[in-house]
Amino acid sequence: MDVAKELDVAKELMHNAEKISKFGGKRFLGFTPNSKPVWISYVAYREQPKIVIKTTHDLTSLLDVGARLATNRVVFKMNSKNTTHIEHSLSMRKNDTGGKVSISTIMYLQKLISTLELGYGKGFVNGVPSRLLFRYIANSIFEGSYDWESGDTSVSYILKAWNFPSGEYFTIDSTPSSYSN
Repeated sequence: MDVAKELDVAKELMHNAEKISKFGGKRFLGFTPNSKPVWISYVAYREQPKIVIKTTHDLTSLLDVGARLATNRVVFKMNSKNTTHIEHSLSMRKNDTGGKVSISTIMYLQKLISTLELGYGKGFVNGVPSRLLFRYIANSIFEGSYDWESGDTSVSYILKAWNFPSGEYFTIDSTPSSYSN
């Protein structure tokens, strides 16, 4: 792709970020011991600004005997319908070496949820999630899409277009958390 085309795509992705009021998506994490699919999702709201994370099941169910963790990353943008069976989505990506869910992944996601629920600490500026916390959440669940022709965008463009505050640098392990390993 030539430089001019890349600039046009970047401009369209920014335009898409500027015109939406919500951004988010979901990630498949695995199956409970009862073979129920476990998803984590988030929605970021432009006007408030705030972020809400939800899970279909308690994430600790993925640590139980008989649970199966996702072997690769399966994500969907907010409000999209998963029209294929999850096993099919996983098999379509069997050469994908990234995104495998591990016990560490589950622990990290639990820490993200706990940090967000506490609503204060290094990940917040005056009670509002910081840009870095937003990025940690998006990178762990759904980063976005570069399908600008469908109105999509990515977290990088959302952070440029929206008013989430800059805060100090932190790691999730350095934040107060109700979850401990």
